Amino acid sequence: MGLAILFAIGGVLGWLSSIIQSQTDGREILMDIGAGVLGALLLGLLMSSSSLVKEISASTFFFGCIGAAGGLLVAHMVRRGIPG
Repeated sequence: MGLAILFAIGGVLGWLSSIIQSQTDGREILMDIGAGVLGALLLGLLMSSSSLVKEISASTFFFGCIGAAGGLLVAHMVRRGIPG
């Protein structure tokens, strides 16, 4: 159940990111969703203190959100180029 929640966190945050940016290209929307899911899974799994098969803790939920945001940030920096 915990993995499904991390998938949902990343997917929803990626989807919301594409809505905020008014993206219309389907590939960019899917890339945002994928980046959010990947970031949420990576950080959620790394920071989890228990098995994610049965349960999820509040800290894992929090780190999943942070990971999704980080994954989206990296994806946008790579896609649009790093400013500077």
